[in-house]
Amino acid sequence: MVDLVDAPLNEAPADEVWVWVSVDNRGEGIVAFSTGPMGGMSLITAKRSLLPKLRDYALMTARRTGARLRLVRFTRAEVVEEIGG
Repeated sequence: MVDLVDAPLNEAPADEVWVWVSVDNRGEGIVAFSTGPMGGMSLITAKRSLLPKLRDYALMTARRTGARLRLVRFTRAEVVEEIGG
């Protein structure tokens, strides 16, 4: 069994997703903030209200690594699979 660490209440359809990506000469990649022994947390959300908090983590990551980070927004969704419920 897997314990959920965070299961926030749904606010609206996830028709937009914001992602912090790192940018270098090889392209872009999704940024993850190190949470220590627990691993990492990808800086991605479908909730606009969480953007300021994710920006704080992005700033800490950029300062720590020297990486150039970019916030991108995806606005097109295609349901690929649905499980349960």
